[in-house]
Amino acid sequence: EHFYLADDTCNDDTQKLRTLLEVKNNLAFDPKLAGFFRVELFGMKEQEELWEQLKISGVSFGIETLESSSAKLANKSGNVSKTVDILKKLKQLSPDTLISSGIILGLRGESEQSFLDNIKRIADEKLLDALYISVLELGKPNSDVYDDNYVSDMSANPEKYGYTITEEEDFRVSKKLMHWKNEWTDSKSALAIRDKADAYLRSVNFPTGLSSFEYLNFMAHGVVSNVPDMMAYTHQIEKRSLSVANKIRK
Repeated sequence: EHFYLADDTCNDDTQKLRTLLEVKNNLAFDPKLAGFFRVELFGMKEQEELWEQLKISGVSFGIETLESSSAKLANKSGNVSKTVDILKKLKQLSPDTLISSGIILGLRGESEQSFLDNIKRIADEKLLDALYISVLELGKPNSDVYDDNYVSDMSANPEKYGYTITEEEDFRVSKKLMHWKNEWTDSKSALAIRDKADAYLRSVNFPTGLSSFEYLNFMAHGVVSNVPDMMAYTHQIEKRSLSVANKIRK
């Protein structure tokens, strides 16, 4: 009864949500659903109403940044205040849904302090239940493995977006990883900034590296049954991991 929705953007057409609700209502059981969605589209009244009715177990958003200038430079919606309002509304309408998102570190238009401030805001205002911080990755796909159509415009033309490539290294058989720098950081320095962000999140018991996919798996295996269970279990795992790490250091 646990299903991860295969569509990579489950609400880019409102009809998808209508169909999903119709199917869900015609089942003899209550399916637990999770998947990827676009947060800004839930600002539409009908999608908001469908969200409340669907009671999805877990959603993953691709918010990437809460810095308006960075969002615009990355071709995302720069209306951060609207995104924040939608997140708060969605949690109000469906408090049992685990809301997660990826956040990208290294986008132009930010600074180390603004990035850390935005991470703190997400945790302190409980805008999300969990997040995953990833350093911006620019890859040069191996043409023997991938068709060039799969290359993002930012990876294909990094200079156009303000990134200077400093070196390349093999990264799995599928592609080369391009190290970059912009006006405020680079791909290697960003790792240390991510560690600072993760350290703050751990200090306030905020789950990192968790998405709706992991949540659905834990539910399916009977490990957790709701969002508070997931928060407690994540904290328990974190404590064990730190204990093991400390023993190794000794």
